[in-house]
Amino acid sequence: MKKIVLLFFLFTGVANAEIKYDYKNLGHKGDKECIAMLSIMRTATFDNKMMDQYHLLTELQNKLLLKYEYSKQLNSHVAVFKSYAEQMVKEGADLTDMAVACVFRAENS
Repeated sequence: MKKIVLLFFLFTGVANAEIKYDYKNLGHKGDKECIAMLSIMRTATFDNKMMDQYHLLTELQNKLLLKYEYSKQLNSHVAVFKSYAEQMVKEGADLTDMAVACVFRAENS
């Protein structure tokens, strides 16, 4: 019985392997930016009581975020990019194309 339990944890751990965040990796950088963009979109849908869209965006954000093992660095980088993107929007930037690309990226990750 112990062997079965051990094998179960071994295989489920391998199936859910997490990647170590590397800020120099372009793919990781794209994921970081999309996690931030999805966070901005989630806030907007929540504030406008669009709960179906909010839950969908949460699932998409989790697909990107949960690929990585817990990282204070990733969390900090996401927060910084989120602030940067919010500032760009306040200054009149249109981030619609980026938001659409992030949804596509998350759906296909």
